[in-house]
Amino acid sequence: MTIETNAKGKVTGVVYVDADGKQQRQKARVIAVAANSIEPPRLLLNSANSAFPDGLATVRGKSDGITCAT
Repeated sequence: MTIETNAKGKVTGVVYVDADGKQQRQKARVIAVAANSIEPPRLLLNSANSAFPDGLATVRGKSDGITCAT
């Protein structure tokens, strides 16, 4: 699962795997990440792209102030 962004760094959608194991893409203007304490950093790091080669919300490949509420 990844969060997609455009060249300006704005969220454009998400890619996820459905119940049948097929990869799906959902366009979105806003994304709320609601998961346990491990998943948000993993999701953001997995969302690397040409604009964010180390993943989203990172500094040199490390999560940068990601706040998780449980």
